[in-house]
Amino acid sequence: MIATSSQVVGPRRVVIAAPITLGYGSPRYLRLNRVLRDRGHRVLVVDHEEPPAHGRRRYRLPGVRRLTVCREASHCGAVLGIRRAWERRRRQRERPDVLIAGTNALLNEDWPGVRRRVTYFGEIESEWIGRTDDLQRQTDAADAVIAPQEDRLELARSLYRRASAHFLVYNAPLRREMPAPPRRRLPADRPIRVLYQGQISGLSCADALLDLAERGGERFHLHLAGPVAADWRPRLDDLAGRGRLTYHGYVPGRALAALWAMCDVGLITWREGGDLPLSIKYACPNKLYEYIATAMPVVFLPNYSLGEWNRRYGFGVEAAGYTADAMAEALAAATADEARYVEQARRNAALFVDELNFEHQSRPLVDWIERERM
Repeated sequence: MIATSSQVVGPRRVVIAAPITLGYGSPRYLRLNRVLRDRGHRVLVVDHEEPPAHGRRRYRLPGVRRLTVCREASHCGAVLGIRRAWERRRRQRERPDVLIAGTNALLNEDWPGVRRRVTYFGEIESEWIGRTDDLQRQTDAADAVIAPQEDRLELARSLYRRASAHFLVYNAPLRREMPAPPRRRLPADRPIRVLYQGQISGLSCADALLDLAERGGERFHLHLAGPVAADWRPRLDDLAGRGRLTYHGYVPGRALAALWAMCDVGLITWREGGDLPLSIKYACPNKLYEYIATAMPVVFLPNYSLGEWNRRYGFGVEAAGYTADAMAEALAAATADEARYVEQARRNAALFVDELNFEHQSRPLVDWIERERM
């Protein structure tokens, strides 16, 4: 059936192709699967099983119709694996109406039946912004683009020249997937628990983060969850062995809820400036929205995107610099007053319910998929 401007068509057949192992650091694909399925559409998610050394082992994801392919170490290997698997196993049976691709390299493949091609604009390094014939063929194949941050969306408008629709969709959690936030109070009988979830490396100010753990004393105790770059692993293990921090390892998304409930403040430590990639300046970290959704006040180091969003939403405290002392001062400011702490926690919980949730963020995109003539 062809839709008029006021009609909604029947169920769409959608393939979401993600060149990663699902269930870890890119939950947007699973969230999009959920909102589309809830609206009655038929969705297949194609993902990539990464090598064991990457720490992202495949596990069962209830409610996800899924095809997992290959075990390649590289991004290019993942893309090739998805191509081959589709050709071999699904091409004739699926014939989707809509392709949602996690990488440009899948956009101009032969997907029989596909009427609309949508891409997530996540790769914004200089080599992607520079014009090449191959890149131009890929970007010209996109009918619509999704970006998780305002400046990324503006870049997308110039790169995807033939796309007719551009959607800003923050990396926020689904309302239904998040636990009810605890009634937060400052602890009277233990140190304040500070959670950092994500990669621990030079980009995330690992030296300052570990300095903070060393100096936390009786006031703060740092909980870390995520992969650790090799240069920092010996020092992290030493601090953990002396009880100066707690390291939880590489935690799957489904297991983070326990950490959100037990910790008091969420920390984001992206470094900015110099020759750092635009993906850091134009940061859109999942952890920001997960901290907000669980009513945790947020402390973050100076960052363009986070600063802009904090001026708009007021979710926490920006540190004055990239040192352990600056972090400690910001944490002290966020937790100095019981009433202000409780009010910040309530404000963040309300932000999640009212606006910073995936159902709200993705509604224009889902409406477009349903109403677009195909």
